[in-house]
Amino acid sequence: MGSGLPVGSEGYEPYVCDPAKALASFGDVDFIEYGGALLMPGVSDDDSPYLEIIEPPESESARSVTGWSVYRVEPEQFKRIVRDRYVYLVSASYAPTWPHPVSMYDEWVHGTLDAVAESVGCEEEKLYEQLCSDDPVARSQAYISIAGYHGWFEFDQYPLRLSKREVHARYGMLDSYVPDDSEEE
Repeated sequence: MGSGLPVGSEGYEPYVCDPAKALASFGDVDFIEYGGALLMPGVSDDDSPYLEIIEPPESESARSVTGWSVYRVEPEQFKRIVRDRYVYLVSASYAPTWPHPVSMYDEWVHGTLDAVAESVGCEEEKLYEQLCSDDPVARSQAYISIAGYHGWFEFDQYPLRLSKREVHARYGMLDSYVPDDSEEE
């Protein structure tokens, strides 16, 4: 964990996310430079695993302006419910005793799963299976496919925006940090 002090305070230490503890990794091995995702265990035993998606700047000139984006997303588990010939994708915790019709709990992404599947070259059924799986790695793969179609911003509207130095610090890789020409050490 970080020190809990405001950024810039004396004694401030950033939160370090240890890639060695990742349950799975997706994308490039050099995720800082080329992007990728880490499926991290929850902070406590009661917490669910979560994805950290690392998006580097789109261009060299953007490095000093926008920096790296780090999205944090919990790959939630869903289930399919069939009612009156309609299929709904709802939270795995859904119960028929909930106060509204099941259609009110249908996930926003459900209506586009066919387009998502087509965009990644798989069957829609595979996405359903991944989203309903007990395995957080399988669910993460579905989330990565969905975000490839819709963008990570649909899952985390407030990503971390980090400089090159900060992103290296977050993943415990300051030893491999080399400042860009535009950066001050």
